[in-house]
Amino acid sequence: MTTRRTVRMHWLGAALFLACALGAVVANRNRWFPPALQTVAFPLEGKTYRLLVADTPWAWEIGLMYRRTLPEADGMVFLFPDLRYRSFYNKNTHLDLDVYWLAGGVVLGRVRLAPIERTGKIVIVDSPGPVDTVVEIVRR
Repeated sequence: MTTRRTVRMHWLGAALFLACALGAVVANRNRWFPPALQTVAFPLEGKTYRLLVADTPWAWEIGLMYRRTLPEADGMVFLFPDLRYRSFYNKNTHLDLDVYWLAGGVVLGRVRLAPIERTGKIVIVDSPGPVDTVVEIVRR
């Protein structure tokens, strides 16, 4: 009887663990399995780039983090609904980037953001003024 009870308790524990693990996957599905992003042609400083569009809070938060290559695009454009000072950082970013700060379609500034493997630490870059668009171009 004790053996059966022990086996049942082990199965119950395993089922509970699997249910919790499945719940974690479902709760974080967009982080682990991101939705497809639209790609647009974006003119910038005399060149046209193919950019992924980040126009939702999820896309703003994740950006190009966790990507080691970006064969489908030249970078990402972050479209915000308002003009604000913005900060970007290289946490979990493995691509070498040029970051452009734009307000109303006008470039206010540009800064290089090296990958964390190269810097060895998190680097934060700030916009030179309020911006509504930020473009990250992968340095190839």
